[in-house]
Amino acid sequence: MSTAYGEILDIDRNRRKEEKWKVTAFDSSGKLLQSLPLFTPDSPGAGDGRATKWFFSNLGNGISSVLLEFTGQTNRNKKDIGVGFDNFGFTSLQTTPTLQSFLLNGRNGNINILEGQSVSATLFAKDIDQDVLDFYVNNRKVSTRTPSVSSGSASTTVSLGPFADNGTYTQTAQVRDEDGVTSQRITGTVNVQNVAPTLQGFNLSNAVINEGDSAFAELFATDPGADSISFFLNDQNIGTDTRTSGNRLVSTNLGVFEDEGTLPTQVKQEMTMVVIATSLPEP
Repeated sequence: MSTAYGEILDIDRNRRKEEKWKVTAFDSSGKLLQSLPLFTPDSPGAGDGRATKWFFSNLGNGISSVLLEFTGQTNRNKKDIGVGFDNFGFTSLQTTPTLQSFLLNGRNGNINILEGQSVSATLFAKDIDQDVLDFYVNNRKVSTRTPSVSSGSASTTVSLGPFADNGTYTQTAQVRDEDGVTSQRITGTVNVQNVAPTLQGFNLSNAVINEGDSAFAELFATDPGADSISFFLNDQNIGTDTRTSGNRLVSTNLGVFEDEGTLPTQVKQEMTMVVIATSLPEP
């Protein structure tokens, strides 16, 4: 509750001894929120048979209970004290959920990963009203949770990615309660680092040919990132596959081999094939 109010009935003097009443508000954990000034027979509206109003307003933590406590004195011959605590009322507290933390791979702030990897994101939130909470990352709802009755806390863990290309990616988290009230935002940065491609194969049309024949080569590679791949044969660029996913390949004509011999052919990542040209019999 954000406000609470009521009345104390029949505050009066007791044979020259004065009644004094203390009214205190507490939150759900028992923490004292506010104590009102003591109510005595001299308070406005006090007196025999009369109602004295009390009122708490806009306590941000939420009022869970109100305690009426006698702090005055009684006549030693008569210890009975009579009072009424009545006509209660309250208004609901419109609270804002709080996003307490946003962890990327278990860490606050910025993290580094490699192309093709995903990120584990954990969001912790709290809502005093214990409303059902929707969790958002980059304005996309990723989860819905109900807060704990005892603490008002809720959390969720989701996977972000995979991140297909190198670069810097800002991730923004927020939580929204069932009344449509949103929390503050927390951001973190994912720095995605480039990964070298992997040469998967180097095929020759024929490992052994005759003088005057041609040979063809095919090169295959993969990359965890969304990158095009350029292929090099004997340190010469023989082509680029511009596709950004799956297997990439190029093929090239190695030319006509006019003389017998052995030609080592090397591509990046130290993969070597040998073309052997053999002599034909003299006619």
